[in-house]
Amino acid sequence: MSGPRRATRTSAKKPRAAAGVRAAAATPIPAAVLCIDTDSDAETEPLFEYRQAHLYPELGASFTLVAAHGSDATRAKVSPLARNPSVRLITGSGHGTASAFNDAHNRPIFGVGEFDPREVTGKIVHFLACQTGLELGPDFVANGCRAYFGYDVDFVYSPFPDLADLFFDADSEIDRSLANGLTASEAHGAAVQRFQEHIDELEGRATRETDPARKDVLLWTATALEFNRDHLLGPREAGSQWGDPGAHL
Repeated sequence: MSGPRRATRTSAKKPRAAAGVRAAAATPIPAAVLCIDTDSDAETEPLFEYRQAHLYPELGASFTLVAAHGSDATRAKVSPLARNPSVRLITGSGHGTASAFNDAHNRPIFGVGEFDPREVTGKIVHFLACQTGLELGPDFVANGCRAYFGYDVDFVYSPFPDLADLFFDADSEIDRSLANGLTASEAHGAAVQRFQEHIDELEGRATRETDPARKDVLLWTATALEFNRDHLLGPREAGSQWGDPGAHL
């Protein structure tokens, strides 16, 4: 098998709204999470579907969820939602670059120097996207964001749906941990641990696998999980450019 690379698959399923997700109101609302997910292609749709089915129902048990998905995941629609002072966490998935988290047309929803500091001041931000931890995350923190989580490489995952979910589950541990009251540093550690649990489980399965092709798939998946684990950025220590390790919701 080749080394880690971005994997794709096709899907005919249409996105469905997750339980507990509602359209945003213009007026302040109790402690809220702003959820921004694009689903424009075969690479982003699996992320969106996983988070809708597994992450957002959990977050909705503790927070009001403000949705900006699909065609609503644009700069024009997200900006006023992010400025709502009730939003404590901004979490999203989609395509990214070192300097931007993009909409379905690869236009920045948030770009370095292209947002109002009120959109991130006092908030924690987490993007499941390629490379945004390199420049966008530190720029958020410099403009008042309390803590930022992202990757400094292209996020990779398996083309097999049952294995792809392992990647999204490990990344979602950031949001779950924050919702459960952990600090940013603890949430980062919990996500790293979740990646490792999946790596260990796959390597164990590989040792018992008798089909050489399937064994290769399992080992590649473990390697790709390790790749993402090692490139997850977040505020693990004081003075981090990704924010305050003690930040919490």
